[in-house]
Amino acid sequence: MGSESSVRKFEKESMLDILRHIPAPVVIITAAYGEANDDNLQVRGMTCSSFTSVSLEPPFISVCLRKNSLMMQVLERSAGFGVHLLNEENKQKAGDFAKPHDTGKGPFNEAAGPWELVSLRDYMSEVPPNHAEGQEELDAVKGVPVLQESMAALVCYRKMSFDAGDHIILVGEVVATSAHDFHPLIYMNRHYHQLGHEV
Repeated sequence: MGSESSVRKFEKESMLDILRHIPAPVVIITAAYGEANDDNLQVRGMTCSSFTSVSLEPPFISVCLRKNSLMMQVLERSAGFGVHLLNEENKQKAGDFAKPHDTGKGPFNEAAGPWELVSLRDYMSEVPPNHAEGQEELDAVKGVPVLQESMAALVCYRKMSFDAGDHIILVGEVVATSAHDFHPLIYMNRHYHQLGHEV
């Protein structure tokens, strides 16, 4: 106990430096509201590195998003959202969706490549009981945007959210999945990487 402790009082920059060196998955979150065939359909995507599995029974995942982000404005009016895991071939998409862009089909199309609206209703056996207006909510939202070139995709019903400082923790219940290959892109120390050899 004679040596000086390496523990120091919290400093923002020190914490950021530590967090930068923690490898994180790279995912794109997507959501939409409005009529599927309407030019006014509001659709948006955002690159996110704060994603985790929460539970298998029921199948819950979570993402963390900044409160004042345009993505949250769309999510607040959406019944569901998509989580897309990326591989090295999707690196450009990760960069494009990390940049601010308008909420609409035009800007989304430029960054997304091929995509489709997947209906929540097709994969949900009943309207969740915790939504009094659940039927109308699912009718109003025609689908969740799914990026067809992503490594894998999770289609989620927006289950619950929690206030966490300057972010919102959003929990989704997975109702459908799509997977093509598993060579995930990760983000660490401000750069994209791929997983190396097993040790």
